Amino acid sequence: MDVLVISHGFQDHYTASFSNGLAKLGVNVMLTRSVHLDPATLDPGVMSVDLGQNTGKEKSRLRKAFNFIRYHLGLMWLCLQRRQSTAHIIGLLRYEILLGILQGLFIRTVCRRYVLTVHNIVPHDNEKRYLKYVLYVVYRIPHVLMVH
Repeated sequence: MDVLVISHGFQDHYTASFSNGLAKLGVNVMLTRSVHLDPATLDPGVMSVDLGQNTGKEKSRLRKAFNFIRYHLGLMWLCLQRRQSTAHIIGLLRYEILLGILQGLFIRTVCRRYVLTVHNIVPHDNEKRYLKYVLYVVYRIPHVLMVH
């Protein structure tokens, strides 16, 4: 079994533990990690790549936009290369329509299976009515939805 773990660059401790656990069970793991996740904390069975998703507060808006586009194009390319893998996204980024729906549909179409882990059904800092409808759609796209 091959799993492409997509962390979007946050919750590094959870991402490392999850990926290491899969590798110890004999799963082939490819992890998209952030610059903040130290590769030395990963099991030798975990392959990892930094697609450059860290935008940082010190970067200009133009630079952040460029990095955002470059990261998602790189992620799409990685999904195309690993089509036989199960893609497992750990958490959603903002821009739920773009990333939750469009990216979710792309991953579900391209990869063998699509698993999404979310830590809150609706973000605590944004309980707007339209967001609940968007997330209603987002959560129906993956083959498996894991909720913490």
